Amino acid sequence: MRELLEALLYLKIARYRGYVIVDMSPCRMDPCHACQIAIGNLSIFWKKLEKMDVAELRRAQKTLDAVESQKIIRRIMLQG
Repeated sequence: MRELLEALLYLKIARYRGYVIVDMSPCRMDPCHACQIAIGNLSIFWKKLEKMDVAELRRAQKTLDAVESQKIIRRIMLQG
């Protein structure tokens, strides 16, 4: 899930306004239900990014402080 959050972060930073496509092959799940879950996840993570202090994350990344970067990401992911 962190990879999804990171991908959405860079789309936000780039001010991307195009389509986002979910590439999946749900073998053991109803495809319609799988799409609903995937779209729900995208929506939840996009809302979480609105709460993220991108400048704070960029500072941690610039100093190559992986621990601090992960703390920032984890804090956002665990917020209700």
